[in-house]
Amino acid sequence: MKTSSHRLQRSSGGYALLLVLVFLGISTMLLTTIMNWTSETARLTDRQNEYYTTADAAEAATEKILTHISADYLAGGEQGVINNLNAYKTTYPLAADDAYWGNYKFSNASDGSQGVFVVRATNWQYTVLTANTRGCSATRPPTAFSPTRN
Repeated sequence: MKTSSHRLQRSSGGYALLLVLVFLGISTMLLTTIMNWTSETARLTDRQNEYYTTADAAEAATEKILTHISADYLAGGEQGVINNLNAYKTTYPLAADDAYWGNYKFSNASDGSQGVFVVRATNWQYTVLTANTRGCSATRPPTAFSPTRN
């Protein structure tokens, strides 16, 4: 008796489908990872830009106040600065100066009110200078300006 063995031929179509699905899954994971990385990078860049713009706004307020303090000192000395301490608290860039400043709110760190925090920390002092200036004396300003921002 002769038996013939019929070899079953397997179709390679199922393997191709499986291979395509595996590569599709890997590609989807890779695409998702790249999109998440891009999104996170963009978000961090936005935060960094916001920080630097806010720091620049605080610097602009500081410069505006120091300009007024300088002018008042030249015009009236220490007493001219002391007389205007309350005025400095409302001296910051306004939307009236430039529409750009309408995007910012300056607040006083001590009580949260609108404005900036400016105080007189110490009195001026008359001291003897040291080192190469023997026998000379001078008035030394306090380190009084302490800007803060929220």
